Amino acid sequence: MRTNPRPMAYKPPSVPSYPSLPKKLTREELHDRSVKGLCWHCDELWSRDHRCKKGHLLLIEPLEDMEEEVQEHKEEVMDEEQQSIDFMMHALTGYTNP
Repeated sequence: MRTNPRPMAYKPPSVPSYPSLPKKLTREELHDRSVKGLCWHCDELWSRDHRCKKGHLLLIEPLEDMEEEVQEHKEEVMDEEQQSIDFMMHALTGYTNP
């Protein structure tokens, strides 16, 4: 008689795991680390060829009012395009400005 192994039931972790947020060091902490010759991201000594053993991801977030700046820029470009179209139209029709 063959018995099938019972599938293992999923057990959720007892402690919820949240992504760790980067620790922001104060100016004093940064200065202390620099004086001691430590890396700002790990507790190892820093040198030119130092690489942190634990990698980290750098993220650049856009500014919230960036859409307004883009919209203003689009309006400026459209105004410039309209002006160049007007110039071409005047040139084709032979219009001269007195």
